Amino acid sequence: MAAAAVVITACGAVKLGYQTLPEVSYWWLDNYLDFTDEQKGQVKEELASLQRWHRRNELPQFAELLDQMSLMAVKDVTPEQMCGVLDAVRTRLHAVGTQAEPSAATLALALKPEQLQALRKRYDKNNADYRKEWITPSVEKRDDKRMRKIVDYADNLYGKVDAPQREVIRRYVSSGGFDPVYDNGIRLRQQQDVLRTLEKLQATPDTSPADARKAISGLIDRSFDSSDPAVRAHQQAVRRAGCEAMAETHNTTDDKQRAHAVKQLQKYRQDAMELAAKQ
Repeated sequence: MAAAAVVITACGAVKLGYQTLPEVSYWWLDNYLDFTDEQKGQVKEELASLQRWHRRNELPQFAELLDQMSLMAVKDVTPEQMCGVLDAVRTRLHAVGTQAEPSAATLALALKPEQLQALRKRYDKNNADYRKEWITPSVEKRDDKRMRKIVDYADNLYGKVDAPQREVIRRYVSSGGFDPVYDNGIRLRQQQDVLRTLEKLQATPDTSPADARKAISGLIDRSFDSSDPAVRAHQQAVRRAGCEAMAETHNTTDDKQRAHAVKQLQKYRQDAMELAAKQ
């Protein structure tokens, strides 16, 4: 049931910062694209509109997913159920991307050459940070960091994980499924995909809004599921291994830990519904 860590982390962020999410998202995007004075107001309004849509349409579905997870939390689960939770989260995230397509396409057509250069520089910085954090350190240090992160997520859900859960997590982390060099190659190809797509739109000023949206839609789709069969197979195998570890971790918990998980999930459900009610 540690798959709920994904949802719980998102829920916590929603409760703490949902009201300021458009502003935070704006500054994050501006850090990548360095918006012009003409773009600033439009981007802020589009982000506010996206939040209104999300509050009205997505938060209730998020609450429903948390209810389903609460029912799952009181009994043993299968890897298929865990993957079902992750797939549901991916579906909801993809829905946000689809909703943002028209605005993203309009912005993509308006980007300047210097903004694409700013994006390249930001990618370079991110890539250097990734190498420093995940590629340069030894395998032991990487595994220790991943172990601590996963245990923190599990502690948040179950109150406190004990030796049986820690052992499952340790075996999962040391199984070798995480390959930062391979994953970095995927990241780099995704970045190049973004840059090529935006450069093509910029080089074709007579591109229609419909064609621009189609290009952005393809970009979003490929960010969720790679167009490379080998990469897609790798990502599916990694997700499957994660689902198996999540199910095994949950199935070693006792009644007290499961009760804590239900309490946490219902707390976040209440948070989501309270936010959804604020129009």
